[in-house]
Amino acid sequence: VVMAVGPTGVGKSSLLNALLCPTEYTEEDADCHFETGSGLNSVTRDIEWREGRWLGEEGVHNTTLVAYDTPGLGDTFGRDPGTLKQIAETIEAHERGHVNAFLFTVKAEERFDQRLQRQLRVLEYIFGPGIWDHFILTFTFYGFTRGEKKLRLKKCMKDMKSQFPDKEERRIFCSALDYEKEILSEWQEALSDFT
Repeated sequence: VVMAVGPTGVGKSSLLNALLCPTEYTEEDADCHFETGSGLNSVTRDIEWREGRWLGEEGVHNTTLVAYDTPGLGDTFGRDPGTLKQIAETIEAHERGHVNAFLFTVKAEERFDQRLQRQLRVLEYIFGPGIWDHFILTFTFYGFTRGEKKLRLKKCMKDMKSQFPDKEERRIFCSALDYEKEILSEWQEALSDFT
């Protein structure tokens, strides 16, 4: 039993759809269970849940996943107090079982800013410090197409210009850089300091 929490517009509904739906279905229709939208406006207004097979692969995996989708914190309609109350009530009721994990969802290239820190402090206040034992950081909006990898290389080349004035040295550095590991390390360090 998992509950996706995090800011508005970071792809919580899309993440849960990806966990519950077969790949070929999500590629054709991203809204196989939860409604999604584009932009920063809230689509999810109330806590919703769906139950299904892990990755939608009935017969292959015997794992049943219960997924709760929540309205975004920092919601475009200013409904954080009501959302947090709904989350607390849903968890306390444990109608579908105890929540095993919170999927704190953020855009991969976002920074751990004050807004996110406040959201986590409120969650910790409501659920206690034990929340960190059930906390999974999930990243969205990070692609692996050739074009997306090329954009990351281009950004690195620009960002590292002062450290590596020689273009070839900069290209070697940026080509060898493990972007995913860098992002994860930054977040792990920030969360470690935070907790």
